[in-house]
This record gives sequence, structure tokens and C-alpha cells, in this order.
Amino acid sequence: MKNPGVGASRNMSHRGCIICRLVERTEPCQPIYEDDRVLAFLDPVPINPGHALLVPKRHVGGIGALPPAELAHVMSLAPALAQAITRSLGYDGYNIHIASGECAGQAGTHACIHLIPRIGTDAFHWHWRRVSYDETKAAEDAAAIRNRLTRYPPDAPGHG
Repeated sequence: MKNPGVGASRNMSHRGCIICRLVERTEPCQPIYEDDRVLAFLDPVPINPGHALLVPKRHVGGIGALPPAELAHVMSLAPALAQAITRSLGYDGYNIHIASGECAGQAGTHACIHLIPRIGTDAFHWHWRRVSYDETKAAEDAAAIRNRLTRYPPDAPGHG
């Protein structure tokens, strides 16, 4: 890990963003990993102890707004960090969670990836709601998604 205190420059932050203040170290945090582009730190209100947030240092509102190279860097770190948390603290597994948009549970205005260590007895549940998918509707939806992808390739920034 790089020396804690190596933060993003102020011109990369967003006024009022708690994550930017954590990156800049104007708010306290417990870092677990840092490089020149990202910071991972323990969530102060975790689902389980060891729950961490992995964030880009520069302010970006959602994970889909990151340029492809930055997104690849962030995503390449998530499994390794989650495994380190899991193995260090004696958990059985982990969830890697991304919420993009308020309706999806994104609580702030800064892109982040949750690294959540799990154990079978932790009593946390996602409570997935399952719906029926009519075959005709599923085919229509799949065609609409494929059509969108031909107009906006997945690696085009800003089309997330």
C-alpha cells in the first residue's frame, strides 16, 4: 500500500462529496489499499466488519462514467482486495456490489464498489425480488439491449 496521505489533488474532487473528503484525508478513514488512482478503506457503517469501499480518487458520479482503462483498473483490484479481506478476517466468502443510481441503492454521489465479507451465519440477506419473464417480452428486451450495444459499444465512456 502506498503511504496513506497520498490523495487526489483538490481539482479532482467534488465540493461536498464525503468520498472526496476521505480521499483527500480531510475526513478520517481506515485505508486498506491505495495507489495513484484508487483508495480502498473500511466502511464506517459496515454490513459486516471488514466491509470496504473501493473508490476512484477523482470524483465520478457512477461506475459507468469511468473511462475503460480506469474501470479496468478498479475492477481488477476488487476480487484481490475482497479475497484479502475474507482471508485476513476469517470469512467464508464475499460479495462485490456496485449500485449505480439512487434507485439501485447508490447512497452518495461518488462511484464506489462495496467489498463485503460474508459468513454463513451473518444473517444478511439481499432479499432479491424475482419476477416472471414472458418469453416474448424477454426476446423483445434482449433485442432492444443488443440494438443499444451496436449504437453505443460497452467501452464508450458516458454510455453506462
